[in-house]
Amino acid sequence: PRPPVSTTSVPAPPMDSGKDALLNQIRQGTKLKKVVPKDRSEGPRARQGSASAGAGSVMGSLGAMAAELAKRRKMKLESKLESRPTAAELHEKNILREEERSGVSPMLAAAQAALKKGQLTDSLNQQLQHRPTKDDLVRRRVLQN
Repeated sequence: PRPPVSTTSVPAPPMDSGKDALLNQIRQGTKLKKVVPKDRSEGPRARQGSASAGAGSVMGSLGAMAAELAKRRKMKLESKLESRPTAAELHEKNILREEERSGVSPMLAAAQAALKKGQLTDSLNQQLQHRPTKDDLVRRRVLQN
């Protein structure tokens, strides 16, 4: 069995803070001040008024400085690109390998370079095994004793 439901109104809890006092006034019918909302449709610069004029000029000069800096960087990059050496020049100076210049894939170029290096190593080892000794060179009068 449930307890019977009361149809009488529940008394409001005791009010002891400032918020509770305001709520009590509202319940008693006290009229509140009408609040006029601020127009925020024009953004923060429109609300600043005359103070924004000084800030706007500073922002404008900073923007001009940034644009000038970007222009200088672009000109410097263009001059560097114009004076850049060609692939043929880099190959002549042994900066760029033939494999890199020919457009072969990097993995294949690395395998080709390793094979070429191995072949050179084998060739040098073979030549070193067959070179004449010091005594042979003295007998042939290539070296003096």
